[in-house]
Amino acid sequence: MPDDPISLADHAHLTRLIYAAVFDQNGWQSFLEELTRVTGGVRTHLFGYDIPAGLSLGLTAAGYEPGYIESYNRYYGEINSWAPGFAAHKAGIVIPSQRMCSKQTLFGTEFYNDWVRPQEDVAAGGGALIFKDATRMIAFGGNIRLKDEEKLEAAWLQTVGLITPHLQQAFEINRVLAGQSLEKDLLLDGTVTGNA
Repeated sequence: MPDDPISLADHAHLTRLIYAAVFDQNGWQSFLEELTRVTGGVRTHLFGYDIPAGLSLGLTAAGYEPGYIESYNRYYGEINSWAPGFAAHKAGIVIPSQRMCSKQTLFGTEFYNDWVRPQEDVAAGGGALIFKDATRMIAFGGNIRLKDEEKLEAAWLQTVGLITPHLQQAFEINRVLAGQSLEKDLLLDGTVTGNA
């Protein structure tokens, strides 16, 4: 894996996991765990919401210690130094973490010193916004230890570019299915009400 993006076989397997997760939201965890494995230990995450689809991912992650996920949800998510720079980009664009927040700026923050650095200094990596509009915001990314940055980051960013279109399609399908389910429920309610 070091200098190349994921293999075709891994790409095909990950793609299957992505589309399976459309029908079982627990599948996002399996997708991220497999992605962490095939990328050589990149700590991966997916978070966000889609209001019309009734979807809330919270922070779904693989490769992080559970205590760090809990502390992120409780406090550090609010002071995430990468978040403003990440949110400033358009959906579908691969963004290295250095473009979200420079290391020079990051290293002086509480977020870095108390959350990033204690996790073996996972200050490299990057990701992509899957969607960003008034009704949904879904983000995908990964963190890499600084000591692995040179070995893993370029390949990780290429992998993000390969995976992002599939994630966009999967969440579009999820929205369509949620809309059809709502229509069906409304029709059934109307039929039941009309017969009463």
